[in-house]
Amino acid sequence: MKREIISNVTTSKEHPVLPGDTNLRSSCTPGKSGGTFRLPFGAKVVVPEGACTKREFITCKVAAPGQRWQHHPSFPGEHLTSEIFTLTGNIKLQQRTILLILPYSPPTDKFLELNVKGIWKDEVTWTDVGFMLKDAAPTPCVELELDRLGTFVVTFKHKTDPYVMTPNGGLYHSRLNRNLTIRFPKKAVDTPITFDMKIISIPEDRLTFSREYFAKDCGDLLMVTEFIDLAPDVECDFRRFATIKLPLPAGVEVEGDTADDIVVLHKVPGGSWEWVESRYKFTRQSVTFDVKNPSKFCVVKSKPDRHKKMQDAVRVLEQRMGKEKGEICLFVSIKPKSWMAVLEVYPEDQSEEKINTRRQQGFEVVTKWELPLTESQIAREAHFRRLPPGARDYHPKKMDGFELCDGLTWKVNLTDDLQFDPDSDLMDNSELQCFRYLKESYRTFFFEPVAFNGAYDERKLRGTLVLNPEGVGDDPQTKEQLTMTFYIDIPEEAVIEYLFVPEPEPEPEPVKPKPTYDLPSLITSTEPKSVARPKPALERQRTFSATAMERLTQPSRAKMHNMPEKEAKVLTGKSLMTLAKVVNEGLTLAVHLDLPESTITGIGFDALSNGRSMSDVCYKILLYWKRTRKDKRDGAVQHLLDALRNMGKHGVADVIEERHRENRELTFDCFMSAAVAGVDLSSAEAGMDVSSCV
Repeated sequence: MKREIISNVTTSKEHPVLPGDTNLRSSCTPGKSGGTFRLPFGAKVVVPEGACTKREFITCKVAAPGQRWQHHPSFPGEHLTSEIFTLTGNIKLQQRTILLILPYSPPTDKFLELNVKGIWKDEVTWTDVGFMLKDAAPTPCVELELDRLGTFVVTFKHKTDPYVMTPNGGLYHSRLNRNLTIRFPKKAVDTPITFDMKIISIPEDRLTFSREYFAKDCGDLLMVTEFIDLAPDVECDFRRFATIKLPLPAGVEVEGDTADDIVVLHKVPGGSWEWVESRYKFTRQSVTFDVKNPSKFCVVKSKPDRHKKMQDAVRVLEQRMGKEKGEICLFVSIKPKSWMAVLEVYPEDQSEEKINTRRQQGFEVVTKWELPLTESQIAREAHFRRLPPGARDYHPKKMDGFELCDGLTWKVNLTDDLQFDPDSDLMDNSELQCFRYLKESYRTFFFEPVAFNGAYDERKLRGTLVLNPEGVGDDPQTKEQLTMTFYIDIPEEAVIEYLFVPEPEPEPEPVKPKPTYDLPSLITSTEPKSVARPKPALERQRTFSATAMERLTQPSRAKMHNMPEKEAKVLTGKSLMTLAKVVNEGLTLAVHLDLPESTITGIGFDALSNGRSMSDVCYKILLYWKRTRKDKRDGAVQHLLDALRNMGKHGVADVIEERHRENRELTFDCFMSAAVAGVDLSSAEAGMDVSSCV
C-alpha cells in the first residue's frame, strides 16, 4: 500500500537525551563586584572587581561532540585534550583582563607538552595562546589571561629540543635524554641548519600488540628504545661524519665492546628502515656510531641471530604508534513521528560500557555487518589450530575490528529505503571524526523514509549506512578494515505509524437551549385572574452625536479584506531552507534583493563568529528579506525571481515560478526532476566556508 506524500513529519522530543548534548551553555552577569563563575564541564571564569559594568554579561558555550566539526579543529602534529569553549558577550575588555580556567585530560607521556589554541572574536585563524598550569587544582587545569573573547581549546604535542648546526661544528647535549649527544665536525655543512629533535615513546602495549598480531615481522623483536627524530628542517648530507650517541633499550647493559643482538636502525627518505652501516662502540647504557645523513633512529634488541628481521619489525611497530583497537556502533531510537540515530566511535575496551549505557538511555543497538569467511580463510584457521604451541609464535593472531587513531575520519552515507532528514547537519558535513583523547566522539542525525514516485510505501524498510574512511592511503587491507556497513531495519508497524495522518476532529454542533416553563404549584381556578398592572414610567430619551453614533455602530472586529494574506508556499520556512542549500550564494543574493549593506555585513560576521556554513547564511538572509516584505505572495515571489535571474540562476527561478503557479513548496526533488542547468545539489548541500566569502 502506498500513501501520498504529506508534510506531517515533526521532530519529537521523546527521544533519549544524550548527556554530552546537555548543560553546554552558561551565562553570568558579574556586575561591578566581579567574582568567580562556574562554566560547563568544570571550567571557570574569574572577573576582577570593576572589570564589568552592571549590564555586561559573559556567555560560555561548549561544542557538543556532534558539533565539533563546525570549528574545524585540525592542528597538524597536535591533538585535542579538552572540549572546545566559546566565550561571547557584550563585555568590553579594552584595558582589563579576565581569567579563564579550562580543565583537560593530561597526557601520560613525559615527552609530550601542552598547548592552548584560540580563535579571537571576529577572526578566522587559530593561534597559540599563552597559559599557566594550575598544578594545585583538584583536576588538571590551565589558566588563560584574556583581554578579548573567543574560542579556546587545550592540545598537546611532542616536545622539541631545537639546535642550530653551524659550519664551525659543535657538541649537542639533549635536554630530553642525558645519553643522547651529537658531535658535529667542522666544515660538515656550508650554511647553518636547524634541528628540532623529538623523542617518541613506544608504549609497552603497542609492542605486545605488534608481537601478537604481526608475529611474522615482530616475533623476534625483544626490546626497543624510543624513536629519536633528528631530521633537520632541510634535507642534507654532511661532508664529514657526525658522531651520534644513543641510549640502549631500558634494562639492557652491554659488557664488552660488541653485542650481536643489538642493532641501530634509521629511516631513509623512501620511508623504509635500514641498518646503520657503521662500527658500533658500546658502553654499559649507550651505543655510538658515525653517520652522514641525520634522520629518525632507534636501537633494538632481537633474539640471537635474528637481527635481519628487525627492519620489517620496526616498520610495523612505527605504523602502530598512536593507535589502539577501536569499535564503531550504531544506536537508533524509533518514535511514532521521528526516527533518530547515534553513530559513535570509541576504544574497544569501552564497548560493553558504551552499549549498556545507550541501552539504559532507551536506544536499540544495530550490529555491524561482517563479511563471511571464505573457504581459504576457514582452512587457514583450521590449520593454525592444529599447529603445536611453539610453532604458533610466528603465525599472526587474527585481529577483529580495526585500529583507531586520533583524527581518523569516515564519510557517512545512507541509501536504499532511508535517507537523512533535510534539516540534519549531516547534509552540511557528513563526517564522523574520532577524538581519541576526549570522552565522547559521535554524530547524531534524524532519518526518514524515501519516497518512490511521489508516494511512501507502507512496508518494512531497510536502509544501508556505509562508512568510508578518508585519508588512510592506498593500502587495500587498511581500507577494507575501516570500511563498515550497518543495516537499519524499520518494521512495517513503525512505518505505518510514522506515515499516519489523523483526520481532523469535527467541530461539535451547537446545543440549542431547551425552554423551561414555570407552572404554579396550586391552581385554584381555571379562570385567569385579572392582575392590575402598574403604569410604566416615562423613559428618558438619550441622544447621541453623529461621531459617537458612528463609533458605537462600527464593528469591533476588523473586516476580512484587511486581514494579512497567507504567504506563498514557495516562501515558507521549509521552502527557503531548501532554496538556501541550492543557491548557496547568500551574500550575492542579498545584494540583488536590495538589502542594506549594514545588514549584509552583520549577518556575515555573525556567521563567522558562530562557524556557520554558506547555506545557513543564505537561509538567514532569505528570512530577513521575507520579514521586510509586506506582500508575501505574488509581489514577493516576483522580486525573488528577478534577483535570481540577475544572478544568472535562470533555471532555479523557472522552478520557483512553476511551483508558485502550482501553489506547492520547494523540495530537492523538484530541482532534480527539472534538471536545472547550473545547479549542483551535491556541492550545494555540502556547504561552503563563510570566511572565503566575507
